[in-house]
Amino acid sequence: MLAEGARPRVVVLIPTRDRAESLSRCVRSVARQTQLVDRVVVCDGSASCAGLDSSEWSSLPVLVVAASRVGACEQRNQLLDLVSNDTCDFVLYLDDDVEIATDYVQRLVACLQDESVDGAAGVSRGECASPLYMRAYRHLFMLGALREIGQMLPSGVNVAPTQVAEVSEVQWLFGCAMYRWSRVADLRFIERAAGYAAYDDVDYSLRVSRLGGRLIVDPGASLTHHHASGGRPDYAEIARSSLVNRYMVLLEYRPGIWSDIAFAWSCLGLLLLLTAQGFRTKNIPARESLVGIWAGIGELRRSRGGAL
Repeated sequence: MLAEGARPRVVVLIPTRDRAESLSRCVRSVARQTQLVDRVVVCDGSASCAGLDSSEWSSLPVLVVAASRVGACEQRNQLLDLVSNDTCDFVLYLDDDVEIATDYVQRLVACLQDESVDGAAGVSRGECASPLYMRAYRHLFMLGALREIGQMLPSGVNVAPTQVAEVSEVQWLFGCAMYRWSRVADLRFIERAAGYAAYDDVDYSLRVSRLGGRLIVDPGASLTHHHASGGRPDYAEIARSSLVNRYMVLLEYRPGIWSDIAFAWSCLGLLLLLTAQGFRTKNIPARESLVGIWAGIGELRRSRGGAL
């Protein structure tokens, strides 16, 4: 618990690889915060580990370390090993290709002043809302929801809290979230996540909520996700690993026959949707994703002895 009147110590952790320009933009947005952070620590998986020019923000303490193992989860865990109870009250995870609003840190710190709250995040701006018919389709196949904002569906799909109008409690938080360090000091990201580290943030935040603390989303805290392409796998790999990791999280938090049925139903909906998008509109990413979904289903069937 913070002493009355004490300024919370915030440490920002950023894993990166071959994204010097995106990383610099991200750190510049941290330097512009209305509430100063105590340190930014970057784990760089680039071959040169020389992608950050700290001369742009001499007043902001930035530490860059070389990654001992490359991978989003592995690099975050390496960063966590550098944080100590003596230097941190709240830890903020950021992706290297995001740009946070100037009051992002201040608003999340305000959420964590409530001792019952262990995690807080904002929302990503600039995401286009899907048409009603698409939202209805996703709702039918448990690939999305019309109302269950910030929840994890029985299919394992996590519904992004982009439409919340006020500070709200949710079941999970996305990757650019702030946590109470005393609660998460011993937690680490799940390194067995397949390929592209999809659902690592869902798994991490669900484990935090299991400890008893509340998770909060503040729609007033916003960021822009620029979706940098450097260092990312192809659409097929994203789709495959997202599917496999989603099922892994589902087995951990909602095991049972009804979850298996809901997951299989969502897979059917996904296959139908990607087939229509890929061949009716000649959408190349959809076609590649379709290949990845089939690969993921095959992988899960093999791991379960042909079931699914």
